[in-house]
Amino acid sequence: MKRKVSSKKLEESFGKLDKLYAKVPDTKGCLENLIEGHKCGAFCCQQNNPQVLYCEFMHALTHVLKHFGVEEIVELFHKSLINYLSTFPLKSCIFWDSETKMCKIHKVRPLSCYLYSVTPDEEFKAKQNRLKEIYKNELVFFRDQCNLVSTIDGSTITSKDTAKWWEELKEIELGIGITEKEITDRFGGTYLTFHDHLLIYLLPEYLFNNLISVRLHGNPAEKSRVIEAFSKVLTPVIEKLKNGN
Repeated sequence: MKRKVSSKKLEESFGKLDKLYAKVPDTKGCLENLIEGHKCGAFCCQQNNPQVLYCEFMHALTHVLKHFGVEEIVELFHKSLINYLSTFPLKSCIFWDSETKMCKIHKVRPLSCYLYSVTPDEEFKAKQNRLKEIYKNELVFFRDQCNLVSTIDGSTITSKDTAKWWEELKEIELGIGITEKEITDRFGGTYLTFHDHLLIYLLPEYLFNNLISVRLHGNPAEKSRVIEAFSKVLTPVIEKLKNGN
């Protein structure tokens, strides 16, 4: 479902998001270990897809349209198609660069990424156990949180903190015109992965509905053809977006 949100409200939400992210204690260990070529290889970004609200998606997309080239954005769309059509539960984030092992939007990353590896253990394990139950018949290995990361000031983030920040994030989402019942990860909701958000944003509704059908019923060959066909025709759309049309 495409969203119609005023540009003024979106711009205001970006400032509020930046203030919210600034409340999360700064961390150390992640980028430092990646730069040093640590064996972790950014497994979190290889195997996890952060779920983000619409305001966070638009925050990231605005950055992308300003700083990424057309080909880079087409590649994001290509990755989004691959992720969406895949039925395997673990997928890399579309903003993860497999060559550098770095995040391409680190400066505008969402709240869930700020909290990854410093989320309270009981909270993280509860989410992990739910996923294990959902995918109990799949050959999937779920990792624990990264133990290379810690807060710079030595503070511990509590469930009270994360609950408070989530409520603030919801308020920002409500402030751009999203309703309370839409703040969900169910169909029609706004708490989605980046690749879901991007496909919904770029594709006409009838094409996205076709994509749903291919995802549910298409074989691997059909999915490959759809990915190739969609990626080829997207360049003019991206060029219009970058030009503000």
